[in-house]
Amino acid sequence: MKLKDQRIVGETLELDDGQVHAHAFGPNLELAQCHIKILCAARSLIIGGFAMIEGEFEAAKKQTDTQYYTVRFDRTKISGSFRGCDFGSDGKKNHELGAVVGCDFSNADLDMCRLMNVDIDSCVFAPWPEVVLIGPRNNIQLELISNLPGKWPRIMSSFSKSPEFCSAIVFNVSALERSAGGEFKELRALLQACPFVRIAHG
Repeated sequence: MKLKDQRIVGETLELDDGQVHAHAFGPNLELAQCHIKILCAARSLIIGGFAMIEGEFEAAKKQTDTQYYTVRFDRTKISGSFRGCDFGSDGKKNHELGAVVGCDFSNADLDMCRLMNVDIDSCVFAPWPEVVLIGPRNNIQLELISNLPGKWPRIMSSFSKSPEFCSAIVFNVSALERSAGGEFKELRALLQACPFVRIAHG
C-alpha cells in the first residue's frame, strides 16, 4: 500500500506482512479518523511524512527501533506493542512534522520508548507496570535513585544520558525485572516516590 498527496477520512488501513518497503505513507498525507493496523514488520513501512488526526494507530505486530519523527499524531489512540521506538521530533531538518499532541497510549505497550519534544501532560499512558520518566536528562539525580533495589540505580542513571529534547522515556518494569533484581512489589512504591516518575492509575 502506497499513499501520498491526499487526505483520507474514516478508513481502516491494514498493512499486511510482505516484502521490505512494501508500504509507504507520505509525503503530504493526512489521515483523519482512520484506523491503521500494522501487521507487518517495521522494515516493511516507509514513512515519508504523514499526519494522523484522531483515529487509531495500532501495532498489531510489534514495532521495533522505529523513529516516527515524520509523523504527526494529533489526538490519536496509539495501541499495540512498541520497543525502542521514538515519537515526536528530534528537531532536525525534515523532521518538523513530527509531533505527539493529546494522544492516548493507555492501550500501548511501550518498552524503552522515547518521546521527543512532547507535552507529556497532554497524553495518557498505560498503568503499572508501565512507567514514565519525565525529563530524564535533567531530573534523574543520584540522591533520588540510590535507595532503589538491585541494579535499578544503574539502570536509571543510564537514562540520564538521554538527549536534552527527550521529554520522557517509557518502559515496562516487568521486562526489566529479572535483570535488575530487587523486590517487584516494593519497587512501585519506591519509584512513585521519585518526583520525575509518573505511573498511571489502573
